[in-house]
Amino acid sequence: MSIAIRVQARHLQKGDQVGSGEIVDWVGIGVRTPRGKVEVHLQKDGRSRLAVWGASTMISARRAEAA
Repeated sequence: MSIAIRVQARHLQKGDQVGSGEIVDWVGIGVRTPRGKVEVHLQKDGRSRLAVWGASTMISARRAEAA
C-alpha cells in the first residue's frame, strides 16, 4: 500500500514514485550541481536518467507506508 505525498525534491527517498511513474533511485548533490539544486536519479522500464531539480521544488509522489 502506498500514500500520496507532496515533498520538496531534497526530501525524496529511494523507492518513491513520482508523478511520471518513475522510481527514485537516489537524491544527492554532485560537484557540478548548482547551488539550490539537487540531482535525482530516476528509473522506469529498465531505463534511467539523471534530473536536476530545484531543491525546494514541491514534488507529488507516492511512498510506501511504514509498517
